[in-house]
Amino acid sequence: TLAAGDVVRFDLLGLATAGIPPPVPVRPPVPPVAFVQMALRAAFAPAQGVLSVEAQLTSASYLLSRDCHLSGGFAFFAWFRAGDFVLSLGGYHPDFRKPAHYPAVARLGFNWRVTATLGIKGECYCALTPAAVMAGGRLQVLYEDGDSRAWFDTSTNFLLSWKPYAYDLRMSVSVGASHTFHTGCSWTVSVDASAEVHLWGPEFSGRAVVRVKGFQIEVAFGTGSAVQMGLSWADFKASFLPAGA
Repeated sequence: TLAAGDVVRFDLLGLATAGIPPPVPVRPPVPPVAFVQMALRAAFAPAQGVLSVEAQLTSASYLLSRDCHLSGGFAFFAWFRAGDFVLSLGGYHPDFRKPAHYPAVARLGFNWRVTATLGIKGECYCALTPAAVMAGGRLQVLYEDGDSRAWFDTSTNFLLSWKPYAYDLRMSVSVGASHTFHTGCSWTVSVDASAEVHLWGPEFSGRAVVRVKGFQIEVAFGTGSAVQMGLSWADFKASFLPAGA
């Protein structure tokens, strides 16, 4: 569509689909390993110098099995006059202070009920801005069969800022199991263990924690606290905006 008046604006709305592998004329037909369908919206306003492209996965998207549902979004925005842009698949780092004019983007994820007792969920993201790059994800596995439960959970989040230069990496993993016994009264036995690693710099520093059923071991090195990533307006203007802007 083209809107002309006080402001000229171009808009594109569409639905994009992709099957992997693409369909081939064989009998019986081979179902795709993955099917992705995206609702797409793009807009360009020359007077404002803004280009935006956004997409959202529909409920028809799946991976490996039709029971493995995909969700999440994508966005690319460019503000030509301000010299700013953002490219995001699945959102941003949890500690990233998103500017108000950056779009909100839903996490890329999947939810798979493999069997009646086993479920797997996951999510991921990556994003690039003029001042930082970030990526991360999480995987959760849960088994439930009557009074028995077992679980596994792992996550990673990485953020790198180059003005000022700083980095932050967090990784964690936990695993556990429990069973409820019924012998006149109900009582539950459970065991779990987890580990966390947090690295940051400069200077290269870190902290690691291991927990096993109420016991905890912690190891730390380098500076005592994580770097607070931030950029003053003066530094941002001098580094990323045209002279005189």
